[in-house]
Amino acid sequence: KPDVCLSEHTELCWNTILVVAELTTTSYTPSIPAGKTLDTKAWLIFREQPWRRFVLSLSFSNNYHELRVHVHDHSGGIVTPEINIHENPDAFKRIMACIVFGRRDCIGFDLTITINPRMMSLLSGAFWARNIKGLPKRRN
Repeated sequence: KPDVCLSEHTELCWNTILVVAELTTTSYTPSIPAGKTLDTKAWLIFREQPWRRFVLSLSFSNNYHELRVHVHDHSGGIVTPEINIHENPDAFKRIMACIVFGRRDCIGFDLTITINPRMMSLLSGAFWARNIKGLPKRRN
């Protein structure tokens, strides 16, 4: 589960989450759990929200003083250099304003696709139940 998430719904599930953030007191390296789990969370969001072009996520590290923006698309992910939120508060404010007040395409939505999330939830459950759970066991 994410440490912090932005959603328009009170019920949190992977098809309603807009942006996730991970918090850690340690310094950031790509191999720390916060970095690795953001990769997994991006995959989960893509799985449940096929209308996404990319997934935007944040990591706060080094006692929450450093912010990094993570952008995952269908090919992989990139991470920005650290932004010290105390030394560069304007950058922090701009990033947060874009996430909270920006258009949906600023956080990865493809505006050319319209999907009813409730219907997608039903279809997703049926898809995974039929295609993943119904697979025969692998033979060694």
